[in-house]
Amino acid sequence: MDHTGKINVWVRRSVLDSDQAITAVLSHETFEIEALREIFQKNGGSLPAGTYRDLTRPEKLTIRTGKPSTMVMSSCGGCQTADNRMIPYIKEFIEMNLRGAFPTWELSAYVVKKLSKFGTQSDFDELPDWLREGIRKEIASYKASGIWLILQSNSEGEDYAPYAEDVLQRFDLSS
Repeated sequence: MDHTGKINVWVRRSVLDSDQAITAVLSHETFEIEALREIFQKNGGSLPAGTYRDLTRPEKLTIRTGKPSTMVMSSCGGCQTADNRMIPYIKEFIEMNLRGAFPTWELSAYVVKKLSKFGTQSDFDELPDWLREGIRKEIASYKASGIWLILQSNSEGEDYAPYAEDVLQRFDLSS
């Protein structure tokens, strides 16, 4: 928040190249601001600086036993662009990820939820290799901690453990 009481949101210039990217990024930023507003309200309008810093780091939304996810895509050699019809906006989200505007861990969580609800093995198999690997890493992290909670605006968060369990039971993730 600046001295006027307004919150500034900075986005990469490349986000402005696509209506879908503008909508997705600004929706995501609004989602995060609302989540922070709720946390501030629950804490009487203030937070210790360290807590605020931890909540506003790029990897802040995945909460596991006190250690946030730090998965980073280092290279996408031979990246494919998926056009998987089962997952709404997957092509746009992958493009945003490749531009650095949508973290791999967050994309992986989104895909796990969609796979759990609507997906088939072939839907998983058609995803780019790096995204399948990201999903495997997120699920491995969940298995290690037993917790996968995603902070959302206007809620206590969403438990992704049931989605992960469903994916673990129904999908061969080794492919």
